[in-house]
Amino acid sequence: MFVQGSNYTAMHPDYLLNATKWTMIHDVLKGELAVKAKSSVYLPLQNMERKDDIKKFQERYNAYLERAVFYNATARTLAGFVGQVFDKPPKLDVGDEKYLQEDPCGTGVTLEQLAKSILAGTVSFGRGGIFVDFPSTGGSYSVADVQAGLVRPTLTYYPALEILNWRTTKRKAKTLLSLVVLRERVEVETDNDSFVAQYHYRYRVLRLVNNVYTVTMYEPWKTSEAKSVTPQDKNGKPFDEIPFVFCGISRNDSEVDDAPLYDLASLNIAHYRNSADYEEACFMVGQPTVWYSGLNEAWIDQVLKNEFRLGSRGGLPLPAGGAAGLLQVASNTMCKEAMDQKEAQMVALGARIVRDPSVAKTATEINSDKVTEISTLASGARNVSAALRKAFEYAQKFIGSTFVIVFELSTDFDMVRMTSQELLAIVTTWQAGLITTEEVRDIYTRAGYATLPLDKAIEQGVQPKPPEPVATGEGAAARTDNRSVPE
Repeated sequence: MFVQGSNYTAMHPDYLLNATKWTMIHDVLKGELAVKAKSSVYLPLQNMERKDDIKKFQERYNAYLERAVFYNATARTLAGFVGQVFDKPPKLDVGDEKYLQEDPCGTGVTLEQLAKSILAGTVSFGRGGIFVDFPSTGGSYSVADVQAGLVRPTLTYYPALEILNWRTTKRKAKTLLSLVVLRERVEVETDNDSFVAQYHYRYRVLRLVNNVYTVTMYEPWKTSEAKSVTPQDKNGKPFDEIPFVFCGISRNDSEVDDAPLYDLASLNIAHYRNSADYEEACFMVGQPTVWYSGLNEAWIDQVLKNEFRLGSRGGLPLPAGGAAGLLQVASNTMCKEAMDQKEAQMVALGARIVRDPSVAKTATEINSDKVTEISTLASGARNVSAALRKAFEYAQKFIGSTFVIVFELSTDFDMVRMTSQELLAIVTTWQAGLITTEEVRDIYTRAGYATLPLDKAIEQGVQPKPPEPVATGEGAAARTDNRSVPE
């Protein structure tokens, strides 16, 4: 079994198996500076030409690293995925608990911004978690205090790399978390200068012992012992569950799901390595180089006078049998071909931002790619919605609310691509009485063409029912044609 640490810093075996993969995805999403900061990991050192000249080799490697270009297709693709989900606003109804929509984290971050972060983490790593924190009040507060923001629960999102350890237990037919260890990066002022900050890791340990939930905070840089607290609900009773919700790409439990962006991030790093070699080659031999043959020292001294003039204003007299020319690297190099191949592979994995529009695809290939992409993205969106709803339930236990909160991210990614003919067909079907007004309104809302609820739309003039069909045929013509007919 993989084990690291024997106290609160111990890491779950599944965490250790996936930490390297998660770290690479994290660095790739952070961008070029983060990738180049770990040069020995993502751009291994070249073989030294002269092992006795370390300084010269390091200088050349630094230049090699500086010229390398990191084209962040992974981050651009992720931004596109998140934007696709939030192209239409989520369905939301929090009742009177407006703080869950306006500032669920207590840091000024809105619910939509929080949901975007959770979705991005889920699609990237396949894993994350939402922690619902309760202040220590002993139950002495009112609903008005909560609505005023004086005391209330807060939601905090933890990406996969910050959930170090976990354990579960069975309570009858239900599986519950009995241990969760969270790592938090905090800023600590120095003793001698309040303007200089230091960063440390602290560890939040959530435990469920004898059906009682407790929180212990470990701060290694302090000499004082850690203290535990037992959060209580509005009635002054301790909670019988750990208010932490896992969010995965496949399911929302403690099992670790595959990271959807791993393959794309790995290709992105390989593309970066090819780019480093390509840029090095362009620098070393990319400029045209003049060459001469058939010249001797006497010709150079007496005729050329040690000058080689090129261009239209120059002229290069050569002896009999002499020649001159240019050496230039062909554009179709191995490194460039390797980069092109990886870009095509990234396109296939969902990096649409780097797609070459000149490459034609059949309708079957396009539909197959879209089904794979959207099914993963839709699964992530549904799981994020479910995880946030569960987190809201934990938050409501703190204040004793029973209101059923509605929250659902959009998964209708293709609805906005409906053609005018398709929209007209829906209206025709509605006019024929085959579908209801509510169904039509729902389709148009999900497609992004309508924003108001049906009742408010009706108040502003939208027809609640299909219009009566216009009469046709000879009888109708007779009724509407009032022209005189000659005898």
